[in-house]
Amino acid sequence: MLDITRDEQVIVGTCATGLLNVGLSWGSARIVTGGSGPDAADKALIDVMANEDLAGRYSEIVLVSGDHGFAPSVRALRAAGVPVTVASWRGQLSPILSASASRVLVLEDLLSPTTYTKAA
Repeated sequence: MLDITRDEQVIVGTCATGLLNVGLSWGSARIVTGGSGPDAADKALIDVMANEDLAGRYSEIVLVSGDHGFAPSVRALRAAGVPVTVASWRGQLSPILSASASRVLVLEDLLSPTTYTKAA
């Protein structure tokens, strides 16, 4: 399970149109935006992963996404010695991302259907 504690940093990527909703939902998180358009949230998170020395600052990274576009960033973090756990819905988990991760958590296996609502 992903138990987030107070000493852990959460970074949430969003597009510009989702900024208000994400901010209201994740008030204590750092929110990054990649502007608008396809993959804007992913681009914002990939930029953080590539340019903010996460390997020097953290002992582990947890990425909640199944998108294959994160695979190069995950491989780079692992090459720098940082384990990366990927958490994703089974049907949305890219095989390339799964193979790049140190560990994979399948969300359906962790949560009962009554505790979550999947976004469309």
